[in-house]
Amino acid sequence: MVRSQKTLRDDESRNGVSSQSFVNNERAIAGGFLVTETRVIARPNEDVVFTQLDNEEGVLLHLGNQSYYSLNVTGAHIWRLIASEHSLSEILQELQTVFDVSDEQARQSVLELVKELETQQLVTLDGDPQAALG
Repeated sequence: MVRSQKTLRDDESRNGVSSQSFVNNERAIAGGFLVTETRVIARPNEDVVFTQLDNEEGVLLHLGNQSYYSLNVTGAHIWRLIASEHSLSEILQELQTVFDVSDEQARQSVLELVKELETQQLVTLDGDPQAALG
């Protein structure tokens, strides 16, 4: 039995559910300075199943609590990147390219979706997404 539904629309700023991830610190030399980047990766809960719909939207089903969540085109794209173990910063860059949106729009979409995914126990984060995306 399905207990709840979360629908996310393209025109809504909310894009998410809940998230799981890990943090790696990567170091690089930039302009003679050592730069440390916090790399956060959201990992899907193993009880969550994603189904891609014909219109490129998607549905997440949490088998543990029998809840389902609708994702708009942007949310479904973000979910596929999460499932492919892309970092949040890589997802941010991908959104800017694919959807031709500003850095701020992409950042807000990723942060809101990841926080919502985490709240709904659809993913887990080991780090702070706000710190990773600045």
